[in-house]
Amino acid sequence: MGAEMDNSIVAVSADAHGRKRLKPVTDYSFAATLTAFPLTVPEVMVAAAEYPIAFTKNADSLEPSALLSLGSSRNLFVDANGRWLGNYIPAIIRRYPFVIGQVPEENNLALCIDESSGLLSETEGEPLFTDDLKPSQTLAKAIQFCNEMESARGATLSATAAIAEAGLIQPWPLKIQQGSSVREISGLFKIEKSAFFSLPDDIILRLRANGGLTLIYAHLVSVNRLQALAKMVPAPVSSFPAPAPAKPAPDLPRGPSEELVFRF
Repeated sequence: MGAEMDNSIVAVSADAHGRKRLKPVTDYSFAATLTAFPLTVPEVMVAAAEYPIAFTKNADSLEPSALLSLGSSRNLFVDANGRWLGNYIPAIIRRYPFVIGQVPEENNLALCIDESSGLLSETEGEPLFTDDLKPSQTLAKAIQFCNEMESARGATLSATAAIAEAGLIQPWPLKIQQGSSVREISGLFKIEKSAFFSLPDDIILRLRANGGLTLIYAHLVSVNRLQALAKMVPAPVSSFPAPAPAKPAPDLPRGPSEELVFRF
């Protein structure tokens, strides 16, 4: 988070993209090295049915993340043909090639697009702008989706902070048995169940109100997906660092009430 934009990530504008069209995503190879993805409260229960969820550190904060790999540098849910193998495709993947970034030398966040995605065309797909260079329906939907995602992410970070403040998050030195080998993964965090079950009613009510309970229950349910993920890992190795949420492009943190600034 907070990284400067890659040269291929540029702010969407009528000057640069007024005549561009957007082709649909049919190949997920761009996410082949994504080993975890950040989750938000609205999607966490759906994701929990398919991906194990851990809490990971992002800068100075913790956030819930779905694991796509255990000790591997590749996404086990993207095959050699670029197909997504899971039933649920996370919001951060569905957003692509749009991303949220900060224009150099400006403080405002902007809707950006990855021009190296291969999804921009002069002739194929849906137009990004109308003939009079106003945002098209396709672009308007992308703006709305990105705003909803960023708002949900701000609320999710606040809920996670409340969980941590309640003393429920602890290190999770994960060990995965695979055949005769044990895989060790460090840097993950989990909910301490005994502490959770001992919480006073007022804290429970507070967590229910801010979405924290949803994150807690999703995490506890998702732990059952660890062995399924472990079976997808190819070669056994003794010890690995924690999977890092490698996002398709940079995002910047903001509060749940902020609106993105778009200049067309």
